[in-house]
Amino acid sequence: MGYRIGKHEFHTQEEYKAALRDQLRIQSLKREGSTPGEIASSYKHQIREQNIFFETVVGKEFMADLNRQSFQQNVKIGKEKMEKARLEKAEGEETKQAETGKKSKVRKAERRPKPEKHRREKKKKIREKTPLTMGILIKRVSMGLFGALLLAGGLYIGIGMLRDYISVKDVQRLQAMVKEAARAAIENTFAGHETETAGEEGMGSDDLTAAGMTAETASGSGATGSDEVTDPGMDARSRKILPQYLGLYRLNPDLAGWLSIEGTPIDYPVMYLPNDNDYYLKHNFDKTEDRNGLLVLDKRCDPGGFGNQILIHGHNMKSGFMFGTLSKYEEESYYEKHPVIRYDTLYDSREYDIISVFRTTVSEEDTENFRYYEYIRLDDRETFEEFVKSVKETSMYEIPGTASYGDQLIMLSTCDYWKDQGRLVVVGRKR
Repeated sequence: MGYRIGKHEFHTQEEYKAALRDQLRIQSLKREGSTPGEIASSYKHQIREQNIFFETVVGKEFMADLNRQSFQQNVKIGKEKMEKARLEKAEGEETKQAETGKKSKVRKAERRPKPEKHRREKKKKIREKTPLTMGILIKRVSMGLFGALLLAGGLYIGIGMLRDYISVKDVQRLQAMVKEAARAAIENTFAGHETETAGEEGMGSDDLTAAGMTAETASGSGATGSDEVTDPGMDARSRKILPQYLGLYRLNPDLAGWLSIEGTPIDYPVMYLPNDNDYYLKHNFDKTEDRNGLLVLDKRCDPGGFGNQILIHGHNMKSGFMFGTLSKYEEESYYEKHPVIRYDTLYDSREYDIISVFRTTVSEEDTENFRYYEYIRLDDRETFEEFVKSVKETSMYEIPGTASYGDQLIMLSTCDYWKDQGRLVVVGRKR
């Protein structure tokens, strides 16, 4: 049975209570200002001053609405300034033309030209005045078109920046949840060791901590005891979910793991759907449409980390989000500073030494490209060694180390615009 607040439905009592807390925070804000933009700015100022943090989609949508109203207010102010500047410039040109005409009349009166000469000069000035007026008209139209294009471009960029800002905040929220859960697990483990007594025979310290929960029992002790936390393709009774990912897994069981590279912005959740590689490339953790998307474990891989090959996809965003900085591995000096990939499944933490960085395409017309994406199952020695040989030969620069049959490998894949349907791939071997 779910809990509903407005159009939002919450599946657990904890989420529902968090949403109620967000509602109370919103209601506590003082409404100041006469326009929607002024009110939004006032709310945002109070949120910053009071260091208010929202926990659920209720608060997130409220913040998104405030940002949208503030942006619209800024656009309106910008339009008014441009229109005022245009009118002032037009008035100045008219005044200048009027003054020029008065001076011309004075000069005519002083010179007292002969009638015939006066007529010739008048015709000449009429001819000169016509192209000048047309030129001013063309100039004004051009300025108007340029201003409209500039405004449209600013709106497009502003909306994109707002969406990216929301995406960053969403991911930062997930990162904070993981760090807090990991910290709490360490404290609980330490406390468990300190309080363990002889009467607890047959119960190891791991069984006393959050790390001792299996996927089958992960939610059994919560408010929604009927919820069942399982992992596709895995024996849930035989493996334990790492404590830092329990909370996220309860919120979205499509979570497969977490990928990070120390010293880089790459520090994101990895999602998995057994029949779809595209969904989470276009949606965020809350399943809301997002052009940045998230990192995605290829649907042909085992979500629990079994097998000897893992393939992870991500967008190459110009903002640097997701795999937007992966292209820096095209420089050998960047690899030397960041040679290790860390990937946590739900059940264990792994580190991979990078052994190759290469570029290829996924174009069907390119018959000479290296089809790395076909090497998901490396069960036999011949296929494994063929793959390793290919990635070493196509590497953009020489990297020490290789892989032997039986090693576990990881591939990070993203778009690379050196060629139509180009791809950049970074390959690592599990330590």
